[in-house]
Amino acid sequence: MIQIIEERPGDAAAIEQLLNSAFGPKRKRKISYRYRLRLPPVPGLSFIAEDNGVIAGTIRHWPILITAPDRSQRPALLLGPLAVSSNYRGHGLGALLMNRGLEQARAMGHELIILVGDLPYYARFGFVPASEFGITMPYERPERVLALALNAAARVPQGVIRHADTPAAGNSLTAA
Repeated sequence: MIQIIEERPGDAAAIEQLLNSAFGPKRKRKISYRYRLRLPPVPGLSFIAEDNGVIAGTIRHWPILITAPDRSQRPALLLGPLAVSSNYRGHGLGALLMNRGLEQARAMGHELIILVGDLPYYARFGFVPASEFGITMPYERPERVLALALNAAARVPQGVIRHADTPAAGNSLTAA
């Protein structure tokens, strides 16, 4: 029986293996990975799909900042990666993980989630191009940067996505 549970410290190696299988070892070269450097995922927002002790899927959320033109900063979440083992694809595990993550992020009071992905998949969860909010991610293809305001009263800032430890006057991450 598959359960969606919070990620445990002992799950790290199996999650890395799943992510390498799903995306390849070069996945860490992607722009979105630079926003995860030197930071742990947000506590309480990393989940796994477990089937009798086997990790069948994973989702994590990371802290980021949106820096407005006036250099003010607002926190947001960077979702990803979302991955499901090839043995379990097509059974709705990705949607179960997404829904659990979105539900928990709302319950924790977060207002905005950003991800880099394919709009046809993520639109069903309410994601739209981040450009509709005036949000950009340097060096990433704009059509792949998606955003979701977690509630109708969310104060979505316009601006540039930055690493969570970037000072307001600092530069955004640069391309490698």
